[in-house]
Amino acid sequence: MRCALSRVAIRALEKWIAASGKKRSDYLFTGRGAGDRPMGTRQLSRLLKDWVIEAGLDPSVYSIESLRRTKALHILKGTGDLQTVRALLGGSVRNVVGIRSDVISDKLIISYYAARSNC
Repeated sequence: MRCALSRVAIRALEKWIAASGKKRSDYLFTGRGAGDRPMGTRQLSRLLKDWVIEAGLDPSVYSIESLRRTKALHILKGTGDLQTVRALLGGSVRNVVGIRSDVISDKLIISYYAARSNC
């Protein structure tokens, strides 16, 4: 899936890819072992927990799911692209709007449903 990244994130990834010597066909983030498989969700969860603790934050508040939802909300607030948000979060657009309507402007919701009354 294509996903919007900030310029800072793109530059950081470009530097990391160049330093790691990865090829286009390689996984960006490899799992433990030989590196011929992508990083798994358990490994990512462990890394995230370590980073959260290192930052002095409460690990019970931050998870892969909370980061995924935060990214989706930033995309929605920045672009209004509910289809991308639905793809990131799964489920129907109506469910996404219902769950997160407290942080989405009413104008965006109204204009979206006015344009797509069959959702």
